[in-house]
Amino acid sequence: MSQILANENSNSTGAHAEDQGYADGYGAAQQDVILGSFIAAYTGNNPDKNSINPFSINPLPNWRITIDGIARIPFMQKIFKSITFSHSYRSNFTIGSFTTNLNATTDPSNGHITSRDASGNFISERQIMTASIMEQFAPLINFDATLHNSLILKAEFKKDRNVSLSLANNQITEIKGNEFVIGTGYRFDNVELPFKIGGKKPVSNLNTRVDISIRSNKTITRKIIENQNQVTAGQRLISIKCTADYKLGKALSVRAYFDRIVTKPFISTSFPTANTNSGLALRFTLQ
Repeated sequence: MSQILANENSNSTGAHAEDQGYADGYGAAQQDVILGSFIAAYTGNNPDKNSINPFSINPLPNWRITIDGIARIPFMQKIFKSITFSHSYRSNFTIGSFTTNLNATTDPSNGHITSRDASGNFISERQIMTASIMEQFAPLINFDATLHNSLILKAEFKKDRNVSLSLANNQITEIKGNEFVIGTGYRFDNVELPFKIGGKKPVSNLNTRVDISIRSNKTITRKIIENQNQVTAGQRLISIKCTADYKLGKALSVRAYFDRIVTKPFISTSFPTANTNSGLALRFTLQ
């Protein structure tokens, strides 16, 4: 948590702002102070150099970068059929809802707010209920490669966070996630089945795939005024997915699958779980 928010927590709602180092009318529980500190803490903007007005905040532009020409390098061509690196970023800043505060009054001569609440803080012209920041590196880095022998390799790392501020109770809910995925696959050419279908033995390619994912989600609740931080939810998920696809004919294909997900919670009020799915799936395509 940023020191900006931590410093604000030292001031109680009923104390005088000046006694705690705050400007007159802008105590620790004043809406503009909390919202400005939230923006500065979670966007990294210096409030002395950048605006912390929520209606003038511009999140970072979204981008995606893909590099797929490495396989054309002569010494890489001998090993890889294709290599792709990718990276992307998404962000969003949202003001959930706001209304014009009818209790707010301003000085006609200079436009400054003059109305105060019971704690001596200025009443903001706009009453904002929620604000949230969403950021995703999906993926932070991704590697996909196919070798000349049809072996497929994959590695991926993702990061995301969703931070929500509720001004109804001056509380922040922060959800952070990390995910690491590794996978491989192989294509067996011209696999012949030992039994006949329609009077002949099917011959087709067998495509196999294995993906292992480890994801960590953690929810942290931060009470600003009380200066309390607590992990309220979260879990580590380990997922294993295996598939094998085979075409029995022009319109009929079969797929064997095995999925297992193991969940280990971070808090004592939840218990570990494990789910396993496996079986065969037939697909018939009408053309």
